[in-house]
Amino acid sequence: MTPLQRVAPYILAVVDACAGNAEARQAVAHIQRHLMEDGAECQALSRAFDRVPAGERDEDVVCEGLSQSAAMILKAILQGISDPYSLRDLLPNEEQN
Repeated sequence: MTPLQRVAPYILAVVDACAGNAEARQAVAHIQRHLMEDGAECQALSRAFDRVPAGERDEDVVCEGLSQSAAMILKAILQGISDPYSLRDLLPNEEQN
């Protein structure tokens, strides 16, 4: 399992929330609450999750101050918003078809 596959639920939830999915927005809020309980890196990732649904799409702005691993997650989210097909490898096998 790749690092992005491990956090696929986060990535897919943010992408779906940006598409207007109310359940996904609730899932993202839940994820953020848990991230805020962890260290500074997770808290920064949680705050970055807010920027994307708010409309920010500039990769440099969204990823500013993030660790390399957190930036990788945000870059996958931005790519998924612009090209949902790019996320196919993160979907469970039954949803890839």
